[in-house]
Amino acid sequence: MEWYLGPLKKYAEFSGRASRKEYWLFALWNLPIAFVLALIALPLYMLYYLGVLLPSLAVTVRRLHDTNRSAWWLLLSIVPLANIALLVFFCLKGTDGDNDYGSDPLALVAAPPGPVVTGPGPTPAIPPSAPPPASEIRQPTSSSDALSAPPPPYKERPTIKMKPESTPEAPNQPDS
Repeated sequence: MEWYLGPLKKYAEFSGRASRKEYWLFALWNLPIAFVLALIALPLYMLYYLGVLLPSLAVTVRRLHDTNRSAWWLLLSIVPLANIALLVFFCLKGTDGDNDYGSDPLALVAAPPGPVVTGPGPTPAIPPSAPPPASEIRQPTSSSDALSAPPPPYKERPTIKMKPESTPEAPNQPDS
């Protein structure tokens, strides 16, 4: 039920991204509710449809954003057979990592709760303005170390010089 209520809580939030799971579970919860309401009374169905119209559009736009597509792609729903393309977009895996529309919604879910422990024991707090202790400064160990390797030599790109455009002259023609 959380997957149905989540998009309803983001009622008119068109920015950001929605994962496949969020989109499809909202759509799948929406279908039986609408069907039952249509069987009970048509006015109830119409009220429900008007109530979830904006959240449905919002989650659809966020789903397109997850595939790094603009909301303008929704205009394909007007074209009869182009709905297939929209269906494919909704089924595609979202862009890994950040894209033009925000951070990856699955990256936020995958992060473990609580503090991240990175070492065998607690590390002492070092003020940000203080330099790191000498014991923590890494020294290059070999010539293949990327920090000690010299930068690659700079190569200037060749310049292509073009001839100035010349207009062809008309052949001399006798006056008539």
